[in-house]
Amino acid sequence: MTVVTGPSGSGKSSLAFETIYAEGQRRYVETFSPYMRQFLDRMDKPRVDNIRGIPPAIAIEQTNPVKSSRSTVGTMTEINDYLKLLWPRIARAFCPSCGREIRPETAQSIAHQVLHDCAGKTVLITFWVSVPPKTEPRKFFDFLQQQGYLRVWIDNQIVRVDVGRACAGYSGSHRNLEGKPCPINRGN
Repeated sequence: MTVVTGPSGSGKSSLAFETIYAEGQRRYVETFSPYMRQFLDRMDKPRVDNIRGIPPAIAIEQTNPVKSSRSTVGTMTEINDYLKLLWPRIARAFCPSCGREIRPETAQSIAHQVLHDCAGKTVLITFWVSVPPKTEPRKFFDFLQQQGYLRVWIDNQIVRVDVGRACAGYSGSHRNLEGKPCPINRGN
């Protein structure tokens, strides 16, 4: 942030707005394509010999166009809208329980993590399946068996789908299905 100070009438506003800000804005607008520039306000080049090191600029005039006690520099300059887009892209989220970074997962990243964490162990992979409410348990288990599933997770127990007693314990609309347990090796 740059602040220009001095006695009243010494040309602070002229220097800040008509020279420094005008040049910063002019250079910023020149970075856009000719098509975009036609929609933006053009500022005249300041009457100076040389200006160096002026970045794109935002200037806040002394008058407050927004009559609200909740106005901030961000709301007045409308930079808040851009910051709302920026923060989610550069932010890093962490789990409040374990402190590990939360990041997007892909099938490859999950497989890599399982291979790393469970090398040499037997792993059982499960997932939720929604079961229509009027489905008969035996027909559903027969369907699962035809699809190659061997077990379901019912009431915190692994139950084989090819055993008749599994049907008796089934009453809910969701069950956790499991595939074959397999040892985790790099070749799997």
